This record gives sequence, structure tokens and C-alpha cells, in this order.
Amino acid sequence: MPRVSLCPLPLPSTAVTCVDHIGRLLLRAGRRHNPPLETGLGDDGLARVVHPSATLRTLLDLGITQIRQYCRGEMAVSLRLLRALERVATVVRDRADLERIALHARLITEAVSAQFPPEDCEELTARRDAVSRLVARA
Repeated sequence: MPRVSLCPLPLPSTAVTCVDHIGRLLLRAGRRHNPPLETGLGDDGLARVVHPSATLRTLLDLGITQIRQYCRGEMAVSLRLLRALERVATVVRDRADLERIALHARLITEAVSAQFPPEDCEELTARRDAVSRLVARA
């Protein structure tokens, strides 16, 4: 019996293309500095709060979670997600962001490993381990 894809996108190649674009955006976000929330008084004496743009953690969750959840049966998509996380981990210095990257890498690996025999998961595990090494070095 053929394996049924759990990925809602028409083709795994479509999901891979999406992951590549998301990965590039996350890489750019990982290179930027997340400024702290700024407070102060305006010229009129009223309190002002400047809210910075979305944090890397938020962008990681938005960019990775649903693809990870819905394409967990697609090895090619999962490998590409791990490659994107590895690339982002090379530029991130914030410990909390690195831990979030490691969490996503672990969740991807666990979900996919449940779908495939161990022999098919060697590259998956190697990519997760590469992410873990980058997180540990920081």
C-alpha cells in the first residue's frame, strides 16, 4: 500500500520551495539585533512605548511550526527544515533563540523518525546533531 502524504501542499517540492524562502527570511532575522522595548515621554509629556518588530522566536514559530506539523511525513521537507535551522543557528547569538532552534530541530526529528525506519533517518539525525552542536558551542 502506498504511503499517504500528510503534507497539505500539492507536492513536497512546493513545500521545499516554501521552506527555502522561509529559511532565507529567518537567516536575515537571525542576523539582526532585537532591540529592547523602549519607553519614555513624548514631547507632549505623555508616556510612549516603542514596540520592536517581531522577535526571532516568534518568526521561528510562525515559519517552522505548521510546516513541521503538517509535513511530518515528508522526509525531503523535514530535511530542508533542519538545514534552514542549521543555517540560522550559525548567525544567532541569543541563548533563548538558539534553544528555540534546538527545540524545533528535536521536534522535527522526533515526528519524522516515527514515520520512517531508522535506516532512512540517518541524514535527519545528522542534521539535528549539527544543529545541536551549533547550539552547544554558543
